[in-house]
Amino acid sequence: MAAVFHRCKEALRHLDWILVGCIVLPTAMLVTLSVLRYTAYTANMFDLGHMAQAIWSSTQGRPLEFSYHGNVVSRLALHAELIYFLITPLYALFPSPITLVVVQALLFGLGGLPLYYLARRRIGNVHAARVITLIYLFCPVAQNAVLFDFHGDTLAMPLMMFMLEALDRKAWRAYGVWLLLALSCKLYIAVPICMLGAFLWLTGRRRVGAVTILVAMAWGGIVFLGIRPLFAASGGAIQQLTAVGYLQFYFGKFFEDLANTWLLRLATAIVVFAPVIPVVMYAPDWTMLAFGVALPVLLSSGPGPTFYYGNHRYAIVAPFLVMAVLNAIVYLNTPGSRLAIFTKKARRSIPWPVLLGAVALMTLLTNIGLVNTPLSPRFWKRLPDQDFFSWAYDRTARDVLKDHWLAANVPDDVPLLTSTILAPHLVQRRELHIMLTLDETETLNPDELLDKVDYVVLDGLLDYIEPEKGGGLRGNVTYDWPLLFAVESRPDFGLISARDGLLLFQKRPEGIADTAWVDQTLVHSVTTELTHSPVATQAEFSDAIGLVEAKVVHLGARRYRLQYVWLALDGILQRKALFAVTQLDGVEYSRMLHLPTIATHPTTAWMPGELITETFEVELPHDIAPGTYMLMVGWYDSTESLAYATDEHSRVGDNVAVETLDVLALSQGE
Repeated sequence: MAAVFHRCKEALRHLDWILVGCIVLPTAMLVTLSVLRYTAYTANMFDLGHMAQAIWSSTQGRPLEFSYHGNVVSRLALHAELIYFLITPLYALFPSPITLVVVQALLFGLGGLPLYYLARRRIGNVHAARVITLIYLFCPVAQNAVLFDFHGDTLAMPLMMFMLEALDRKAWRAYGVWLLLALSCKLYIAVPICMLGAFLWLTGRRRVGAVTILVAMAWGGIVFLGIRPLFAASGGAIQQLTAVGYLQFYFGKFFEDLANTWLLRLATAIVVFAPVIPVVMYAPDWTMLAFGVALPVLLSSGPGPTFYYGNHRYAIVAPFLVMAVLNAIVYLNTPGSRLAIFTKKARRSIPWPVLLGAVALMTLLTNIGLVNTPLSPRFWKRLPDQDFFSWAYDRTARDVLKDHWLAANVPDDVPLLTSTILAPHLVQRRELHIMLTLDETETLNPDELLDKVDYVVLDGLLDYIEPEKGGGLRGNVTYDWPLLFAVESRPDFGLISARDGLLLFQKRPEGIADTAWVDQTLVHSVTTELTHSPVATQAEFSDAIGLVEAKVVHLGARRYRLQYVWLALDGILQRKALFAVTQLDGVEYSRMLHLPTIATHPTTAWMPGELITETFEVELPHDIAPGTYMLMVGWYDSTESLAYATDEHSRVGDNVAVETLDVLALSQGE
């Protein structure tokens, strides 16, 4: 025991504490931001939700199963991320998507260790090794990958750093282990691994190059021709099952897509390669290898868009970029050395510290000026008209409300249909469906999905979406309201819980009596009448809508029936995308959406002179403090920025007082 303690003491004494800081601080930042993104409800079902559901399914004895296009399939039939099985035991202990994003960020940070030892060994300068480690940790495409949900190729990035370090010191067993782990992260990782093998063969390391190619090809063949068909969903083809299908999916629309995307593709190439521009002359071999690895992604026309630098697909390029930097420094620092491929020496025109400083500066400038990473000031403070989203990491009090409401109201492991943003928080179930297809532009048939599920969970206020200037919602997720329209038109679904725009619908259980079902659901309806006679209004909301009458009926306990009679004015033709909200004045998160006039008969269908009578039931939350509150109603423009906030920015006219409620009496009566 004393000997072990002594060894630990010696290890700590010789520890490079500056290196520890260089690794720990960026890693801690990425861990924190990754967790915040999830808890702020800005992570997606594509792909954090899918991965979490697949790994959770593995803890239940169903290998990597997840919901996909309305079916339950295995990821072994798609990208075959076998590495997830190693994470499954940890997920069983801590069953939350937070486990995945933390593991991803920590593994990325650990990838700096082999790079540091490799650089220190090759250059012989500890300061240079630290700087190169920081270049890796702040590589723009690497940080974007870590902060974008959870993916196998992001896990492969640090594993390849361990692999390359083992290769340099000719630790063949370790090299083989890291090679297999990297390959297990995703099917297509076999392609850059093959390219690495070819590179090693061309640079004189023919035996290890040939073995690397053979292992990668063998792995790819086993996965592509063996594992994937074995787990392919029965009754429906997996789109990428064949090689032709794979190529068609990712590259089939390149030429028709190029005209609209060439500028963004060029910008992406600049972002990816800007940090290594200074080293091209001194490490052309590794730079070309990095470009070769990135080229398929740059040329892709897959969904997303696949080629965009803000996603995870360039993660695998990062190890080759930092190797280009390292080898350029080694070349300049080693008298008489030659470039690996080219026999002609490059001119040693600058000292290597200057070149290293130039790379560090380019990395810094790329982060500051071109991309959305934590080094950019715009990451932390949103500027007017800037397409940056620090809001993605802002966990609000309403996010806390979502946590509690989902936990209290949504049953475990029941077939569920929800939004792509709420889905990652509901993954502990076999069937979890969303409306988006893979290209995130078309929606699946809502009725077909509703037939498959027992519950529907929606956020009718869409407060997780950043509105675009001029209207519309970034991310093409306006499907939430069409889904709301669909479920509202289904007589077999009833609203059983609602809180501040959060909505839970349940399919009517078999055998339940009509009266019992009415008692369990919040009933609502709408009727219309086209009148040509003048109608007196109590209040008007701009020139779009008039309030003719409002009634509030106490149904007992915390339940009320609200009835509003609206008059569509002439201005409704110019302002159609409106929604109404009733709330208790001064009470946060007490907003009640008017589902009859949002979904059953939306304002887009209103005609001037039409009378619309909507009736709906609400149930006040248990946590409302005793007191007297004024019930207020207002109308809001859904196309306005931050409409979900239901404040003066989106409000049409003024809020109108409806009736006074005595919450104290209700509380005593329960």
